[in-house]
Amino acid sequence: MMDAVSKGKTAVFDEKTTGCRGGAVGLGFGRYEPGFIEHFLSKGKGHQEGEHYKQTPQLAKQFIDGMPEINVPTRYVVLKPLEEVQANETPKANQKIPKH
Repeated sequence: MMDAVSKGKTAVFDEKTTGCRGGAVGLGFGRYEPGFIEHFLSKGKGHQEGEHYKQTPQLAKQFIDGMPEINVPTRYVVLKPLEEVQANETPKANQKIPKH
């Protein structure tokens, strides 16, 4: 998702086109559904392998619960280099993303 942005390209996202629930949440399109994400970020559940970012589901849940809730008031989130922002556009946030 961030590959194009990190290469200096413009990317546009909405809740349905991010391709990743974690990416959607990170962009401000809602929260994680409890009961899944804590297993996905740790050891997995049933036949689904986890990502092993956190050692246990409990630690993953603590991490998720500690994240701020961001809800964007727009349908789209546009990520683009600041030097490409036009005079008639007003950035709502400024985040430095390292280039590849």
